[in-house]
Amino acid sequence: MLVLAPSSLRAGIIALGDVTPISAPEQFEGSLFVGDTGAGVLIVNDGSLLQSHRNYIGNGENSRGTVLIDGAGTVWQMSRGSALYIGIEGRGELIVTNGANVAENVHDPSAPAAFLHAFLGSGSSGSGRVSVVGTDSLLNIADLWIGNAGDGRLDVSSGGTVQAQSVSIGSPANGQGSLHVSGAGSRLSADEVLLIRSSGGEIRIENGGHFSAPRVSSYEGPGQITNLAIDGPNSQFNVASTFDLGRSGVGDSGQISLNISDGGVANTGAANVSPGGLNAQLNVDIDGAESRWTVSGDARISQYRGSTVAVNLSNGGLLEATGDVILNFDDEGGAFTFDQGALKGQTILARPDDFHGVGTIEAKGWLLRGNWTVSSFTDLPTEFVLDELPGQHIAVSVDWNATVAPLGVDDGELNITDGSDLSSAWGYAGYFSGSKGAINVHGRETRWRMGDHTYVGYDGIGILNIFEGAVVNGNSASVQSSDSALVGVGSTVAVDGVNTEWNLDGMLEIGRQGSLIVTGGGVVSSGRASLSASSAQATATIDGAGSRWTIAGTLEIGQLGHSLLALSNGGYVESQETSFRGSSRSNATVNIAGSESLWHTIGDISTTDDCDLDLSISDGGRLTVGGDFRFSQSTRLHLTLVADEEPSLEIGGDLLLNGELQIDLANGTALTPGQEFLIVSVAGNVDGAFPMFAEGALVGKFGGAPLSISYHGGDGNDIVLTSLGLSGDYDHNGVVDSGDFLVWQRGESAHADGIADLGYWAANYGYANENHIKTHQTPEPAAIMLALVALAMCYRRATRSCRRDLQRL
Repeated sequence: MLVLAPSSLRAGIIALGDVTPISAPEQFEGSLFVGDTGAGVLIVNDGSLLQSHRNYIGNGENSRGTVLIDGAGTVWQMSRGSALYIGIEGRGELIVTNGANVAENVHDPSAPAAFLHAFLGSGSSGSGRVSVVGTDSLLNIADLWIGNAGDGRLDVSSGGTVQAQSVSIGSPANGQGSLHVSGAGSRLSADEVLLIRSSGGEIRIENGGHFSAPRVSSYEGPGQITNLAIDGPNSQFNVASTFDLGRSGVGDSGQISLNISDGGVANTGAANVSPGGLNAQLNVDIDGAESRWTVSGDARISQYRGSTVAVNLSNGGLLEATGDVILNFDDEGGAFTFDQGALKGQTILARPDDFHGVGTIEAKGWLLRGNWTVSSFTDLPTEFVLDELPGQHIAVSVDWNATVAPLGVDDGELNITDGSDLSSAWGYAGYFSGSKGAINVHGRETRWRMGDHTYVGYDGIGILNIFEGAVVNGNSASVQSSDSALVGVGSTVAVDGVNTEWNLDGMLEIGRQGSLIVTGGGVVSSGRASLSASSAQATATIDGAGSRWTIAGTLEIGQLGHSLLALSNGGYVESQETSFRGSSRSNATVNIAGSESLWHTIGDISTTDDCDLDLSISDGGRLTVGGDFRFSQSTRLHLTLVADEEPSLEIGGDLLLNGELQIDLANGTALTPGQEFLIVSVAGNVDGAFPMFAEGALVGKFGGAPLSISYHGGDGNDIVLTSLGLSGDYDHNGVVDSGDFLVWQRGESAHADGIADLGYWAANYGYANENHIKTHQTPEPAAIMLALVALAMCYRRATRSCRRDLQRL
């Protein structure tokens, strides 16, 4: 038996053994140690007031400290900014009982504490325990850390109360924490958050105890073990907002369990529950009549490859969500099992084979499979049984509600009949991995309105066809396919035909292996748009006169993977602003081809060096920019010139040049000496130049005719290409032939400089000034060399015999 000699004894405050200061005064602004290096006990009772600043209970290794705060009216007040360490490297215990209070504000102990922090088991070898026992017994703390680096435990029982701003259990330093609230009237409340840190811990609410917090968050940690149990009638675990249990992953080999039994109740906001990495486990068990987990919002239970998830509803246990119930099971490691339990939610986002056993499901929406033709929700089934698996008999009741239910098909085909007028909360096609769903909406009087998002492909492959004048409206949409989908087999939205429309108020995201195809005068509009693929390619094709895609806000292209925007045959795209940005793996291609094909950006176009941009404009296509256009060093501009066309680019603001320029001629385009091509019209200022082409440099030679570039053409601030004519065509008949030699011989060639002009003639002999095509047979190199030798021998000799010799060559 450990016997402590009293070092101070007076009414209300008793200090025994290793207590510093030894007198234990009522007011003390320094550090109070109870069990600094040895064993110490401090007792405060009889309505006494103890005031202190920094406090250490069980400080050093092998130390042991105990503080008892006992009795109604007894208060331990800690000053603002103070801290309470219980079990730093030794063993520490605080007991608050029989209506005593530990608080920051002596005048109002229940007022929220702002600066008082408590650590239970703060050192790696420390063990700290706090017990709050009895009606009106109160511990009021700003931040409470249970198992910071060592072992920590909080017990609230027999009507005791713990009030904190935040509560943390476990730690990155492998601390072990446990939290128990037991008995009617016992309560733990966190005004801000309960944090389950990377090492995890145990939380038990039982025998009528209550826990409450606005939110619960979990941290990732390998090997984390977290057990949350709510057991017994009127035992409650209340989370007003988000409930994240292992949401970001417990880590490899971790374990999470949520057990609700014997009438226990969990009331949470939107829930995200997942096991984490390889070999991690998640078990959710709701067992017994009146045992329930009620979720205000969506309930999402996820299982990742290599982990296991087991959800069990038994003996009347109930999981009910006011939002959707979402089972994200990546492989066979996930199972949702009924044993006379029940599941309720708005829409149940799960595969039929995710469910096992015997039970009931009630929903207001369901993911369809198979082939369906609908004109209204009344065409959809309301009662059916899942019984395809051995031992499976789950009665499903769906009260289709257009304000909350989705419409679509996960695996199969959905046809919305001509003339239908439908509304749904959201839409989907090809939602789960391995599925392929197609939706066909057609007919001039057909309308489909969605209040929220449209998933065209999610983990599967989705197809949405809108044609023959049908109109589909929604808030936002994503067009993508799973990374595991076959390359080249992706999700597609096709909008075809005059008066056919797809209208979105918000974001249109064309992602991995996703395609948007607008043809035949179809129209797409969205508030914003993103064309970016984390793998494979994201594509938008706008083809044909009247085919349009208008973006009221910003169009973002090329953040990840490869992105392609193609306009052809009069297709039109308009955006408020455009941003090309990405990563080292991203590249974007824009093709604008054909007369009347136009991309118009009302504001600026910006590019960054980490996104390779290939901008190709050909056959009369155009890009107009109302604001500024910044070329990055990773921008490549490829223009195919057509005579007598408007500028390929029109810039309403300033132009910052960089990157590369490539020029080609369209088929049938011939160059004449002095011909100009206004390729970029700039209303503002031009800053810089294409690094490979200085002012006056040749950008290429076409049929022997060079084109030079000027950054001061047009009205003095435009980029113009000028044809310098066909080198060697000294009689200007469009062909380099023997007649041009006679002009040279008379000294009337382009520069009248002898051998140099002769070299131009020899190099281009046989070329015609038409589209890179030789219209005369080009002499063999040996013949040209003989001609040059002969010419050198008779340089400036205009004898008839010499002319005859050369003409034979």
